[in-house]
Amino acid sequence: MAGTAFAVSYNYAGSDPWLDALIYGTAWDDAGGTVTITYYLAGSSDAGDPFGAGATYDWTPAWTDAIEAAFAAWEAVANIDFVATTNGAAADIWEWLGDDDGLGSGILGWHDLPQSLEPNYGAYNTDFWTDPLTLLPGGYDFITLLHEIGHGLGLDHPHERTTFPGVSAPFDDYGDYNLNQGIWTTMTYNDGWPVEITSSDGTYGWQATPMALDIAAIQAIYGANTTYASGSDTYVLPDANGSGTFWSCIWDTAGIDTISHAGGTNAAVINLNDAPLAEDAPNAGGFVSYADGIVGGFTIANGVMIENAIGGNAADHITGNEGNNSLSGGAGNDTILGEDGDDTLIGGLGTDYLYGGNDNDVFEGNGGNDSIYGGAGNDVVAESLLSETSSEFANGGDGTDTIVFTDYTTLADFLFAVEFVDLGGGQIAIRETGNLSNQVIVEEFENIGVGTSASVIAEIDTIANLMAADAFNIVTGTPGFDSLTGTGGADAVSLLAGSDYFDARDGDDSVNGGIGWDEIHGGIGNDLIEGMDGYDVLYGDQGDDTIYGNNGRDTLYGGDGNDYINGGKNPDLIHGDAGNDSIEGKAGADTIYGGSGNDDLNGNAGTDTVFGDAGDDIIRGGISHDMLFGGLDDDSVYGQGGRDTLYGGSGNDLVNGGGGNDTLSGNEGDDTLFGGTGEDVFIFDSGSDVITDYNRFADTIYISASLLVEAVPDGNDILNYATTVGNHVVLDFGNGNVLTINNLIDANLLVDEIVYI
Repeated sequence: MAGTAFAVSYNYAGSDPWLDALIYGTAWDDAGGTVTITYYLAGSSDAGDPFGAGATYDWTPAWTDAIEAAFAAWEAVANIDFVATTNGAAADIWEWLGDDDGLGSGILGWHDLPQSLEPNYGAYNTDFWTDPLTLLPGGYDFITLLHEIGHGLGLDHPHERTTFPGVSAPFDDYGDYNLNQGIWTTMTYNDGWPVEITSSDGTYGWQATPMALDIAAIQAIYGANTTYASGSDTYVLPDANGSGTFWSCIWDTAGIDTISHAGGTNAAVINLNDAPLAEDAPNAGGFVSYADGIVGGFTIANGVMIENAIGGNAADHITGNEGNNSLSGGAGNDTILGEDGDDTLIGGLGTDYLYGGNDNDVFEGNGGNDSIYGGAGNDVVAESLLSETSSEFANGGDGTDTIVFTDYTTLADFLFAVEFVDLGGGQIAIRETGNLSNQVIVEEFENIGVGTSASVIAEIDTIANLMAADAFNIVTGTPGFDSLTGTGGADAVSLLAGSDYFDARDGDDSVNGGIGWDEIHGGIGNDLIEGMDGYDVLYGDQGDDTIYGNNGRDTLYGGDGNDYINGGKNPDLIHGDAGNDSIEGKAGADTIYGGSGNDDLNGNAGTDTVFGDAGDDIIRGGISHDMLFGGLDDDSVYGQGGRDTLYGGSGNDLVNGGGGNDTLSGNEGDDTLFGGTGEDVFIFDSGSDVITDYNRFADTIYISASLLVEAVPDGNDILNYATTVGNHVVLDFGNGNVLTINNLIDANLLVDEIVYI
């Protein structure tokens, strides 16, 4: 007899590739409503243990508490209920404790996927970690329990069926947008957030809940828990490493909720946006809130609204969402972005940057020399010139904006005397008469009244300010959408926030895109172009240009000339175009095209795809699993670290795999192939190639069957083409197609080694 639940087939009907990869295809059911799954903690006296020679152990209080907490973590997000029973015959699932001898050395645990033959089994290795802190949330034994219970509910590994976009291997293969990491799914083998922060020992720094992709997948199967965390909750960012520090994904169903770093000493990133899950979204698994150097923090599950954020005592970066947010920086030089919604942005102490975004926002700079940008909507800037010494800059953007002088206890008007000073260039300073160091600088300000308690209305809507400064023209945009054109000379351009268009025209220009999705054209001249934040499209055009994508998923074009291009963070698309270019992808899974010219291309970190195109190029993959194409002419292609795939293309190429298990093909031309360390695959289909470091105990040689006259070649046929020259074996297939294998003197050793393709 088994429990009340029974295993059924489950077919995911959605189109999300991340969820499709995680959902195995079987699940539990019990005829409607909340699915109740009974479990039994099997012990040393129970028959049917799965370990064979290994020992079976009774569940200790610490292990029992840990698995109950792991069950509760899944119950919190899905419409399921785990119920313990002491009657093994009545259980759907039996959970066991074993050791290295039973599970295998290095195997932390395993679990049956839902199947009709009950009870299903799960097993955990008590030998791997011995510190009891590993059983607490954030510890590695705890994450093992979470992971294996996920299997027990019907979730698969991202790497198991090669349907998780970009993933084909279990370890160090992070897939498209690096989403095969524990920070996005606890069903991965790449736990924590390895591409950003290295986790520590087994006692902290790992996942303590199902993460955003897991939550979406399990809810697709069982439905959501619609009552969990229905009050007004505060989620406190950890500010120190140690037991109790972990990554978690927030599932919250109602209330006015807050992510807080109040009093924290490490600079924090707080992002209130939920996981979008979309196939083409680089942040499909969510946005991470965390403090600098701390291996723990939060993401937010799809569909969850967190309304408020509070920063700490350092320089924090806070981003709101589409709701009506209250965003407070606290002390430190903070950057606060309201995005959509009627937001309240409070800078606190320090020199802060406040950007409201769309809709009607309220700003309070509080102490410090702050910059305030209203963006679209009718915004209110609350200023107190009586209680502080500061100099602030306010730009309202689109809409009719209001500056209210207040004592900060309310947003009511406050009576005092001020003077207005025209600074030129479309700016006016409002200064306290008794203390001229207290001032607010606004753009395009209309003088409504002085020394009254009436609200002061400012039409703050400047497209651009232009004024001469030495040999440069200063062109400053607004936080809204700007369409600007350079002067034809040497321009220094700051586009601020917003999605802008700028054509620098002639001259050696310096252009800073600021926050937002910008399109920038350098024009003729040797230009410096920086995209900064946002998904930018940057064109160097003619001249020897320097282009930085910085943050965001950018598209960068060098144009004519010898350009330097740096992709920065996130996956970028980079075209060198004509000229001898130097290109670095930096972080993220980048796609790089060298274009014509002799280029130096480096993918750096991330799973990159690099094309040399025309010219004698030098191509380096960097530290991850890259795909490199030499293209035309004589190229040098280096895989460096990671499991790389390298193609020489036409021309006489040097192809060097470096570390890792690489695949190398010279293609056309006379190529030199060096596999480096690891178990490498060499592919030969044309040309006259040399393999310099073949290791028959680790490497494999693939040869195109079309080179042989035999219709269906077998191992011995290779001897028909083989001769030994010195300490090399030469395979001559005719028509100039020759493969030389260095440091091999007996062709017979190839009989069982060659693979025909």
